[in-house]
Amino acid sequence: MTETVAILMPVHNGARFLSEQLLSITQQSFSDWALYCLDDGSTDESMEILRKAAVGDCRIQVLPVTSGGARGVLESVQRLLGHALVDDHSVFFLADQDDIWMSDKLEFSLSSLLALEGTRHGKPALISTDAELIDETGSLIAASYLRAMHYHRGEDALRDLLGRNYVQGCTVAFNRSLAELAMPLPAEAVMHDWWFGLCASAAGTYRYLPQASVKYRLHGENFVGHSGFLSGLVRSLTHVGPRWVAGQDELQRSITQAAALRRRLRERSIPVEAPTEVYADLSRKAPLARLLPAVRGEFRASNPILRLLFLLRLLVLPKVGVGVPK
Repeated sequence: MTETVAILMPVHNGARFLSEQLLSITQQSFSDWALYCLDDGSTDESMEILRKAAVGDCRIQVLPVTSGGARGVLESVQRLLGHALVDDHSVFFLADQDDIWMSDKLEFSLSSLLALEGTRHGKPALISTDAELIDETGSLIAASYLRAMHYHRGEDALRDLLGRNYVQGCTVAFNRSLAELAMPLPAEAVMHDWWFGLCASAAGTYRYLPQASVKYRLHGENFVGHSGFLSGLVRSLTHVGPRWVAGQDELQRSITQAAALRRRLRERSIPVEAPTEVYADLSRKAPLARLLPAVRGEFRASNPILRLLFLLRLLVLPKVGVGVPK
């Protein structure tokens, strides 16, 4: 393999699990890579751990700390990816600070990405995989992140991704063509992995692979709600007010993000497919006019209950002024 691989790891107060993650990366079966780390205002020993790792392994680079305190994961990923692009890397992986990588993650994901990229003649390409769920001690919680979180993917990635993110950033690999299209990350991007998935689906190809490549750690700082469906439903009903407001906010942000995607595609002279056009204009249309494309399947929810909830959210979504730039 002649591709040059860059691994991007934002870090913030990750000292508790950081050394274990770094070890899992340095012990990969594929060893020709560069790891770019950026500490975002940690107040624990994260920076000391990173510096020590960089001294012991020349493949690890720690970017200089910027002034002004923590800036967030989106800005950290943008800075890391910018450095890796300048250094002329061609394949990019994202790494969380607290996971454990399977020993063949790089080898498996890289070969899968190159096979996918070869069918698309240099167009943007991204793969993601499933992940195992582990607890703070490393014990297995669930063999499949996707099933544990009740994510149900369809066959059309763009329609599935416009309204909900299921791209797990710590499992992705993507090519330079996608990196160049996605950069700079727009202010409207809800999350970097969601944005990367949208760009790949709209302008190239995105493929999900069911093999787990990461042990995704659930702990007090990142707990995303792993529980049974029934207990999750009960929790939703007991917090219906705040959850409804949060859901409406996420819907509006996803529409704004789709508008940014449409704008980026037009700037790069890439055709915009109908689902993106329609989704980006949802909040500009009258409530009943929003339902027709949703019912037609221009974009989808992952199951009948979420689909019904999505239609209800569309009906009550505030309409923005027609003078808002497209």
